[in-house]
Amino acid sequence: MAEKAAGSMTRLGSGTQQADTPSQVPLVFRHALISFVLATAVTSGHTEAKGADRNGRDPAPGQAAVQAVTLAGTGYQVSFDAPRDWIGDAAARAQLLNAIAAWLSVSFELPLVRSVPSIKLESGPRMTSFRYTGLLSGRPEEVAKVSRGRREVDAIYDPGSDTIFLRQEWTGSTPAELSILVHEMVHYIQDVAEFKYPCVAASEELAYVAQERWLGLFGTNLAAEFGVDRLTLFANTRCFH
Repeated sequence: MAEKAAGSMTRLGSGTQQADTPSQVPLVFRHALISFVLATAVTSGHTEAKGADRNGRDPAPGQAAVQAVTLAGTGYQVSFDAPRDWIGDAAARAQLLNAIAAWLSVSFELPLVRSVPSIKLESGPRMTSFRYTGLLSGRPEEVAKVSRGRREVDAIYDPGSDTIFLRQEWTGSTPAELSILVHEMVHYIQDVAEFKYPCVAASEELAYVAQERWLGLFGTNLAAEFGVDRLTLFANTRCFH
């Protein structure tokens, strides 16, 4: 069993390889914390980016080419024509999470889960402490335990409480912000379905593939939205021990 605080995710490029199937790997990381760390130490250049506009340019960050999409297999339309309170409106949040789960099931042949995780907003320092120490704390003495050079966490899934934590600034008002939620929903499904992986990093590949495909629905991609590269993707989704 992996230690509780494991599985950090750095800002990655567009993944194209299929994730390992559960039958190919031997360990369950049900109690491993899965986080989305938007790293800044990645190369700024990127190649073969999808979703460029008709003039061949990549979409600007936060400016997806498509603003409304009906998710395959759901009939649910995701649009950004009006603000939504995904945190305060429990019914709207559950509808969104169920639609994402159904879309992931149809798109990647994942089990269709009938439950949804809790969603909570937290500060970056507290989530980072949680990721690396197992304690959801913003106290200086706990934050000090996080090794220097660790980057702040922007989202994290806690299997112990079935909760996805997102940054306090998160609103879900752009395809990029919702893509972070999609990424964490993959980890929720992996946890509920008790998927097995040789290491936490291996569980990240499918999450990034799903995130990239989600962004592609809106005419954008991981490279354009998060400034990532494929080398980092490879390094952060493979087991090296």
